[in-house]
Amino acid sequence: MSGGFFRAEVVLADTNPTGTGNWNGWSITTALVDNMPALFARAEAGGQLYYYSPAALLDLTLGTPAAPVLVAAQGWDAAAKPVVQAADVDHDGIVDLRAVDPSGNAATYRFDGATLTALGSHNLLTGVDTAPGGTTTAPERHPHKPEPHKPEPHGH
Repeated sequence: MSGGFFRAEVVLADTNPTGTGNWNGWSITTALVDNMPALFARAEAGGQLYYYSPAALLDLTLGTPAAPVLVAAQGWDAAAKPVVQAADVDHDGIVDLRAVDPSGNAATYRFDGATLTALGSHNLLTGVDTAPGGTTTAPERHPHKPEPHKPEPHGH
């Protein structure tokens, strides 16, 4: 046989990371790191954030229970951060996290396998950038660049 197909399913089990119930009320975001999945799970109401490493997810495929890392005990609820996305943004082989808050602030967090470090944010609505220390910069304006032409409304 010159080829084959291998399919592995990862079953997270019926118990959420806190061990208190099923996965209702949880959000999951994943990314591939070195062709292996990594996963963040957050409690939509409680705001806890957990991380399952590729090794932990591999353990699940082998029938061994996986122990997720508690990254944050609060602050990651769906009201505070309605959008979360896993990605290896710094290409270090460890999945990182991006989040958008209700005001349109998109923040990137570097992850080291245990803790998240904020790298700053960019407001998707205003274009304002905020550094981790709280310093803000407005979008750059070019005094010699003409403003884009806005057509006049036509009434009939």
